[in-house]
Amino acid sequence: MDWQLLALVGVLGASAASVLQRAVLRRGEGDTVAYAIIYQVLSGIVILAYALYRGFNLDISSLPLANVFAMLGIYSLSNVLIFKALRSVEASEFSVLWTASPLWAIFAAYIFLGEFLTPIQAAGAVLVIGAS
Repeated sequence: MDWQLLALVGVLGASAASVLQRAVLRRGEGDTVAYAIIYQVLSGIVILAYALYRGFNLDISSLPLANVFAMLGIYSLSNVLIFKALRSVEASEFSVLWTASPLWAIFAAYIFLGEFLTPIQAAGAVLVIGAS
């Protein structure tokens, strides 16, 4: 399967999840940290079921564990903050800010990984961000 189709399905799924999360958090009740924990555990169960069905390699000997733990901490904190934001604003307002996330990813890739955009990639980024 081409990466473009996978990316499209991933973006559509993330968008649908964002709207559903806003619907759950709209009432302003409940703990966003507890919701983030439940969301991540249930997501992990679904991913584990898929991995068991498709098969996977659990060799972590080549992974830089410091990076993995940093990623885990950053991802967990960002999810809690995203759920707090979704509780506070309308999904339409949140999505406007969320569309800037590719810019931050590009910036972080440049700073931490030394990656540069090719002219075609930059044009694609402008089109994607401009379209939203």
